[in-house]
Amino acid sequence: MAAVRSGMKKILKGFHSGGDKSSKSDDAPPRTGGITFGGAEIVDDGYDEPRQIDISEGTKSNGEQGSSSPGTQKKSPGRVTISLPDEEKSKKVKRAPTKGAPGSDIKKKIQKCKDDKSTRLDLAKMDIAVLPSAIKDVPNLEELYLYGNRLETVPGEIGHLHHLKRLALNENHMTHLPDELRELGNLQILDLRHNKLRSIPDVVYQLLGLQTLYLR
Repeated sequence: MAAVRSGMKKILKGFHSGGDKSSKSDDAPPRTGGITFGGAEIVDDGYDEPRQIDISEGTKSNGEQGSSSPGTQKKSPGRVTISLPDEEKSKKVKRAPTKGAPGSDIKKKIQKCKDDKSTRLDLAKMDIAVLPSAIKDVPNLEELYLYGNRLETVPGEIGHLHHLKRLALNENHMTHLPDELRELGNLQILDLRHNKLRSIPDVVYQLLGLQTLYLR
């Protein structure tokens, strides 16, 4: 029994001495081995705690600069820039220029015609529904153009235009003419086309100087 115990001690002693030599050898390389997890490799390189190396970025998780693998370049984290629309520009809306009231423009034209002592007044296509009574203030008129408006009649003051030779009332909504129209003894041309007249107004027959009447 003593011999057997002595032999067992020698074997165990040799086993421990062999293990100690292999663990204390300076020439043995450090144990390495890794597990890939989520794009990173966990490496056991002899440190007390394993370190995490970000393979995709080439940098260590503890903030230190890692070494890149051969043939690859280091990648730096990308920067994302978000461009938001300029609220001031987006809210800026172009507005059409403000126009004056039609009545105001008409009166200005009549006044200018009076000041210039003009014999021709063009008030066509001005969206006029009612002709101002101020028309009597330009008695020297020989031509008056009122076509392309919304007139249903003209004021009695038109009878003051004794020198009027041409009166264009076409393309309106005329339903009747004032009796004062007969005062236009020099009227030669009267245009009543494209209106709502059901018949020729009686006052037209009283225009003794009338040479041309347009009706349709």
